[in-house]
Amino acid sequence: MIQIESVSKSFREKTVLKDVSLTLDEGRIYGLVGINGAGKSTLMRILAGIYRPDSGQVRIDGVDVLSHPEEAKRSFFFLNDNPESPHSWKAGDFLSFYSCFYPEFDEREFERIVGILELDVRKRIHAFSKGMKRQLFLALAFASRSRILLLDEAFDGLDPLARLKLKKLLIERLSEGITCLISSHSLRELEDIADGFGLLKGGELVDFEGFQEGRRPYAKFQMALKDPFDRSCLSDLDVISLKETGRVVEVVLKGERDMLRKRLEALSPLFLEEMEISFEDLFLIEVEREERK
Repeated sequence: MIQIESVSKSFREKTVLKDVSLTLDEGRIYGLVGINGAGKSTLMRILAGIYRPDSGQVRIDGVDVLSHPEEAKRSFFFLNDNPESPHSWKAGDFLSFYSCFYPEFDEREFERIVGILELDVRKRIHAFSKGMKRQLFLALAFASRSRILLLDEAFDGLDPLARLKLKKLLIERLSEGITCLISSHSLRELEDIADGFGLLKGGELVDFEGFQEGRRPYAKFQMALKDPFDRSCLSDLDVISLKETGRVVEVVLKGERDMLRKRLEALSPLFLEEMEISFEDLFLIEVEREERK
């Protein structure tokens, strides 16, 4: 279990995290999303005991990370957003290194995973692409047999096939009762595996229930028009986002649904369909809000 209680963190004049609280039970994959610079990596590093919060407390499996760092760190594997490694090392050299820190490190599992990912562990790490390095460290994370995985930008730089393989491996581990916190700047990367989400914005955390509440004031429509679309015809509405593909228009609006539908019907579309507001839509809405500030 991960418990974050009223954590705040500033760097000089900039407040990065403001009174952040979160409890994450075992057997869950939790997605932490936000634009670059939102504080995701800072929160991850506080959880890993690398940064000290200005206030608040972090406990992993009931152990205070700052007061008892060695005991706490036995239970988790932290993969930061830009892992460093000696350039002269071969991928296989990491086995002896990580087995020193994780007594239950499973070399057979490591070999199985790198086989699935088709990584050549005989190559030196400097010959690996960014995506290959990311896959290697994820293989180490799984092989560590840690009950808690803290994965910062876990899928960054991975091609679609590698991303799919690693998601399947992660889902496999859920049956073993692991707890996983994954950060990403793209909610779409996590929608199919995470069972809870939090959005960091303005230093504060909006949780899954907050996302659900966030759907209410918005409506999303897709329509096809006979004539070329003139954006000025919606100038009296609160347009959150608008995409055009030929004569097909997809628009997210803020307001009462029935009123918005009648307003769009007045444009005499060839068809008009209301669509579900996805988490990705809400994420983009929040991103746009932050960028307007």
